[in-house]
Amino acid sequence: MGWSTELGHGASLSATGTAYWYPRSTKAASGADAALWLEPSVALSWGQALRWSAGAAWYQGVQPNLRPWSYGYLSSSVGHSVPVGERGALELGVQVGLKAPRESMLWTSNTFDATLSAGVALDLGPVSVQPAANLTFTNGEACSERFGWLGIDLSAS
Repeated sequence: MGWSTELGHGASLSATGTAYWYPRSTKAASGADAALWLEPSVALSWGQALRWSAGAAWYQGVQPNLRPWSYGYLSSSVGHSVPVGERGALELGVQVGLKAPRESMLWTSNTFDATLSAGVALDLGPVSVQPAANLTFTNGEACSERFGWLGIDLSAS
């Protein structure tokens, strides 16, 4: 869920609440059966041709075994939109982020990440749909890790 407002001069402010639920997770693998994380966040965006954004979030593990692994996350991104037809746009972006763990002694890696993304935004009237492909790099345990993932953003106005 989210909320946003235009501030003028090409700037906007947004607040979002996200829940991450892993129904098939196990206590042995993740520290909790059906792990649940909550993420409140705020972001400030500005710009027209290039859209800049800076944000802050807190990832909170709900189950007691997950709480020590909670962390703050600061991020910055830049994106560009290329119109495609009357109701679509190609969305390109780069994001970098830093994690600040609640209990820093538990974390020796995975404190930095960078993501490249490409998607297509479709304006379907009161509903917008944006499927996207992403490639993320992070400083993993033994070496840098990279992984790809797909996502779909849905919004209604």
